[in-house]
Amino acid sequence: MTDSNEASAGAQPTVLQRRAKSALWLLTVRAVLLQLMTLGGQVMLARSLEPRDFGVYAILRFALSFFVFFGDVGLGGALIQKKNQPTEDEVGNVFTLQLLLTSGVVVVVWSFAGLVDNVWPDLPTSGPWLLRVLALDLLLTSLRTIPSIMMERTLQFAKLAVLDIVLSFAFYATAVGLALTGHGSQSLVIAVLTQGFVGAVLAYALHPYRPRLRLSREVLRPIIKFGIPFQLTQMIGFLNGAVTPIYAGAALGARALGLINWAQDTAYFPLKAVEIVGRAAFPLYSRLQENPRALGESFGRAVYLCAIATAFFVALVFSMGSNVVHVVFTDKWAAALPILYVYAGVISIGFYTPIIAALLNATGRPQLLFRLSCIWVALAWVGVALATPRWGIDGYAYGYCLHVLVGNILMLSLTPRLVPHARLASRFKGPVLGGIGVYLVGKYALASWAMTPLTFISAVVALLAVHAAVLALVDRRRLFESFSLLPPDTAL
Repeated sequence: MTDSNEASAGAQPTVLQRRAKSALWLLTVRAVLLQLMTLGGQVMLARSLEPRDFGVYAILRFALSFFVFFGDVGLGGALIQKKNQPTEDEVGNVFTLQLLLTSGVVVVVWSFAGLVDNVWPDLPTSGPWLLRVLALDLLLTSLRTIPSIMMERTLQFAKLAVLDIVLSFAFYATAVGLALTGHGSQSLVIAVLTQGFVGAVLAYALHPYRPRLRLSREVLRPIIKFGIPFQLTQMIGFLNGAVTPIYAGAALGARALGLINWAQDTAYFPLKAVEIVGRAAFPLYSRLQENPRALGESFGRAVYLCAIATAFFVALVFSMGSNVVHVVFTDKWAAALPILYVYAGVISIGFYTPIIAALLNATGRPQLLFRLSCIWVALAWVGVALATPRWGIDGYAYGYCLHVLVGNILMLSLTPRLVPHARLASRFKGPVLGGIGVYLVGKYALASWAMTPLTFISAVVALLAVHAAVLALVDRRRLFESFSLLPPDTAL
């Protein structure tokens, strides 16, 4: 179950250090391939499906995710965060408990799926059965949990990259193929199930593990002790995201929900970079818990890399947002352009909290994040309830983004105490200057010209060059250092 080379005390530090240093490069390559595939798939789906189809799919995914939280007590995060290598007994207990909880959730979903029509009457008549089909993916995902966790804990990001790329291809190949043949929102549901089956098979091929059914209260107690606060934080995040399908879906309808989700997903594209860095950082931070100086430097490097990606994308949206809609997604999404600007504006600071959340979880402080998240959820629900009746879909965006702005400002103000060695102030100069350069060149030199696919792609390449040139001018040394999240001469 464990890597034999890592079992010995002498070999383990060398292997983990090598993997830690290469992790970000591997995840970056993975991200480039994934985003090319994702971008192509999303564009094809946006052209083939209507906003209402995306709204229906968003509602079904939310309804399913509501039940998912009762089938997970943070077991995966607990195993990754452990300082010592999990024993086979611990892994077997986690696998068994996860499978039992997930099976129970699937039974509940199949029993009560018909009730979704009472909450969202705008759903098609096939909605309950589509939800039942989606529920089967939970079992498939549960089966691949242990191999995925152990690959992540031991920083085997090359294998994880293969898994993620194949999963993405399976989803988009299925979804696009079905969408082009007129299956509507059903194409997205079937694609999820296909992705789950492929993932379950491939995970065991990449990291062989023979499931062992064990259930011991004594073994599970310390794992659940960390897992429950960890999962409660995830649940608060879920409640935060729930405001869109529940409130917007009911108050504004499925089409408006589709426009809101498109604007959010498009504006939050930089969070893909945050996900990459966070995935590498969480197990790394767990290993650096006893080294505050190295932890702070590693965290600062992570923030810097995420700020670079975010600054470029936000500047691109504000300078050439109408080009993005017209050329890439078609004008049927033009109604969402005003709220795209709102979401893009707030993500310029909103990328920060997910990074520090990974650090708080990795260092055993999920309770603090949970308490702060409760405040943010309340702000999100109050904000949309006050703003939507007055300003409609635009008001919803204003109200929702309030908690993102307040929450990230609060986390930035707490950072000097939480991570005293991060030195964040000096890390924002390069990304901000690069973003300003991209905005000025994009808006005043390229926007009026980049109105065809070829000219738009050329403009984006030119803006990437502008961003890179500014960073090279003001931050060259820091830029190359930061691609290794692990500071030099740091033992793991």
